[in-house]
Amino acid sequence: DTKSMNNFFYHIYRIRQQDSRLTVIDQTLPSRKEIVSQMEQLILLILKSLVNGEDISFRIPTADWGHISIDDNRHYKADEERYVEAKLNVLGSIKNFATVLQVLEMTHELLIQNLHSTKRDLYYTHPSFFKDQNSSDEALVAVASMLKVPRTSLHVVGGHRGCVSGMISFKESGNYIDCSQQGIEGKLISPYMESITDISVEARFCLIVEKDATFVRLNQDGFPKRYQCVMVTGKGYPDVATRLFLKRIQVECKLPMLALVDGDPYGIDILSVYALGSKKMCFDSERMALSNVRFLGILDKDFEKFQIPNSAKIPLTNSDRKRGESILARPAFSQFPEWRRELELMLKRGYKAEIQSLAGNDLQFLSQVYLPAKISEG
Repeated sequence: DTKSMNNFFYHIYRIRQQDSRLTVIDQTLPSRKEIVSQMEQLILLILKSLVNGEDISFRIPTADWGHISIDDNRHYKADEERYVEAKLNVLGSIKNFATVLQVLEMTHELLIQNLHSTKRDLYYTHPSFFKDQNSSDEALVAVASMLKVPRTSLHVVGGHRGCVSGMISFKESGNYIDCSQQGIEGKLISPYMESITDISVEARFCLIVEKDATFVRLNQDGFPKRYQCVMVTGKGYPDVATRLFLKRIQVECKLPMLALVDGDPYGIDILSVYALGSKKMCFDSERMALSNVRFLGILDKDFEKFQIPNSAKIPLTNSDRKRGESILARPAFSQFPEWRRELELMLKRGYKAEIQSLAGNDLQFLSQVYLPAKISEG
């Protein structure tokens, strides 16, 4: 009814007012020319060491949870510069050095020619050289971390996975895209961020949904149009393109970010990737991690409040418990007491619930009851 809708939009207004006070991080990435220059400086250092008879190595930034903290914008950051060295003159390290050098050369060529490649294509360029695709993927991450840029800035992308729908439009390679007209499965998010321009929204907030099935269900119910929102799913753990796209929406369109994930340890871990960043890419969290994400649920109190049936309560597996305990062991996670409490309660009660279980006997319960109530809580 009109009263409940007005209440809903009032709480969204309050969230937007709070978010307007957040510090805005410069999202500008190094240009293609600047990255090429950085690469060539690395090679020149190697050649100089070779001429001078010095040890030759790549110093690859690395991080572990014991040395990751939270910055002023509540994102993961490495406490100190920590490295592993891939050395040319150490027998056990030669292959690692050569793999990183090979990927550095290949990505340099991509940038020089202004071409793009997928991770899979990168591997199949020299399948006999790389032990397996994991080897080339790890070398790609090493090159990106040395240069302190996202993998996409090296013109290497993963497959399409994330999707967007709702009250947002933009141009992609010059073509106009209206995401409100893309059907229930939404629009695939292009990994080529530079091809997306002229983003425009007629939305009040952005809803991040963990699972594709939930994303489709909400689109079927017309949730984005009724509640004036943009909706994005990473279909599980989000890829780099999905995270960069969401960051652009938050920075360029000033939209509050709300998240709906499963009530299990993996759901909270996925939430943390969106909101805090990832361990592997903590050197670049400020460009990809979202600020001030609201965790809508599934929360512990929802089981009683929304009378989630016993049939929807699934016992935690050993894998669930290990993941939950590993998250709690991260020192930086202690700075998020509400999320930590949810995880502790989950491990204590011994069961979890998936978003789909909220439907029960009413397929529209999620879109017409649960989400409006959760958002209106403020």
